[in-house]
Amino acid sequence: MKKIMQKWAAFLLALTLMAACVPDGTAQAASYVNFASGQTLIVTAPDGVNLHRTPLASAENRLTTLGRGNHLTVDQVNYQTGWMKVTCGGHTGWVLGSEGWFDVYNAAPVLYSYSGDMQARVLASALNVHRTPVKLNSNIIDDLYKGQIVDALGYTNTGWTKVRYYRGGTQIQGYVSSAWVDVARKKTTESLEKFTTISGYSAAVKSSCSALNVHCSPSVSADVIADIYSGDVVNILAQSKTWYRISLNVGGQMRTGYIYRSYTNKKDAMANLRLSASSKTLKKSKKYHILVRGNTGMSLKTTWKSSNKKVASVSSKGYVTAKKKGTAKITATIKVGTRTKKLTCKIKVK
Repeated sequence: MKKIMQKWAAFLLALTLMAACVPDGTAQAASYVNFASGQTLIVTAPDGVNLHRTPLASAENRLTTLGRGNHLTVDQVNYQTGWMKVTCGGHTGWVLGSEGWFDVYNAAPVLYSYSGDMQARVLASALNVHRTPVKLNSNIIDDLYKGQIVDALGYTNTGWTKVRYYRGGTQIQGYVSSAWVDVARKKTTESLEKFTTISGYSAAVKSSCSALNVHCSPSVSADVIADIYSGDVVNILAQSKTWYRISLNVGGQMRTGYIYRSYTNKKDAMANLRLSASSKTLKKSKKYHILVRGNTGMSLKTTWKSSNKKVASVSSKGYVTAKKKGTAKITATIKVGTRTKKLTCKIKVK
């Protein structure tokens, strides 16, 4: 009887020691594990996950660390403890099955091509473009922004849309989440964007943007006709919610193109307009040519007027002629599209 009691005491002590060795995270992992035997997982934990020889989290029991992006096969799942037996790169061991550390990897998503020309409009404020249809940070190659329109080439059975567009003169193909794009048959790009003609405004490329594509139509999938760079200023002809229609010199010819608004700062170009002098003293019979400064490539129409033609007259080109002693105010009325600005120069004849 004494020997039996001793054996029971030893057994209970062993159970107590085993319980003490189980980390607190095991019970938590058990409530999160949502994977099954036979699945292929991809490691998404930023620092990777530890692979253990047995289902016990300890430094001595660690076999190796599986870095982010590694693929592993689930051999066995213990839903009570949260441990999974897995195989990865020739290693077999145990990992805790927290959902935040893994994603289910679909090894062969099926891609269905669209029949006819289709395009996708971005609905999210910012949308990651992935190299392959796998949700993984290391797989991100670019970002698209709300309102941008790209070519839609097809979709997968795993919730991805394959897209194509241009960036920096380079064609990019990748995958975006189908939940965050609106796919429709391609229409005339002008009909998708409601443009309003504006005058006397320019767009300056932001310093954070090293290069900005100028497209032949308001779509990032449209052909690129030129690039403009940080600090460059171009004349705005019209604007929509997401695009500017601009004019610029391409190979010695003035061309019309489209740039994405969020990469530029809109400026009142007419605010820079000024006359070559705000006042001038002339001797009788002398002439002075008043020039309009600050033109940033806008088409200007200027008319001139003298407040006292007997003292100083002004020609249609801004040439002032001093007539007799006195003062006169020369007014330049500058028109850019539908906007006008008046500038004056005081002439004193002695």
